[in-house]
Amino acid sequence: SMAAASGMHWVTGLHNFNGYLSAGLAYNDSNVITKLNNGEVDAARLAQLADWAELLFKYADKSILTTGTYDDQVGKFAKGEAAFLHQGNWTDSSYKDSKFTMGYLPHATMAENNDSIFIGAPSYYVINKDTNMSAEAKLFLSDLAATNEGHDYMVNKANMVPAFNSVTLKPKTPLSAAVMEWNQAGKAYAWWQNDMPADFGMGTLGPIYELFAKGEITKAQFITNVTAAIDAVK
Repeated sequence: SMAAASGMHWVTGLHNFNGYLSAGLAYNDSNVITKLNNGEVDAARLAQLADWAELLFKYADKSILTTGTYDDQVGKFAKGEAAFLHQGNWTDSSYKDSKFTMGYLPHATMAENNDSIFIGAPSYYVINKDTNMSAEAKLFLSDLAATNEGHDYMVNKANMVPAFNSVTLKPKTPLSAAVMEWNQAGKAYAWWQNDMPADFGMGTLGPIYELFAKGEITKAQFITNVTAAIDAVK
């Protein structure tokens, strides 16, 4: 179940394109994202990304691919009517009535050596430097990370994937539990999509993906258009 329509450009222009930025690389390897932000294209990686997008689009439900919403895409998978879903563990709440086992496979973004999944923190706790409650805020974060009660809140109540090795609790929801297993095994590629220029993923790349998904441009044109978009970052 894949979606590339307007309103779903974050799936393609951010999450799918992240494979170009990090697949097959060490977690701290920022070489490709650095090149992109300098307006430089890795032609070999982009060609492999285009092959992967073409394969995903070929076997996707065409209606959901080109006009579907988030609920359409996730619902198809949750009902067992799709073999795969191009989403993440934030969809866990949709599977309360699902009767099948689910987990992750690495994106086959590169032609070889795809042995990890994309893992990263989508948001962070921060403390306002001007607050008069900084001591309490620091205590809250300390308790969250270092106490059994904090671990229980983090995993069982907030349904978070813990970022601390000291947390032994495992999420009960299927995809969050799977993320934790992959991460503990050291099988993680980085999230670099948020380091791209503002709105580059959804505003620039997403529409190019949509044209490709609808058959309005060829794979060669997809590569040409993405190359031009990156070149324009200079």
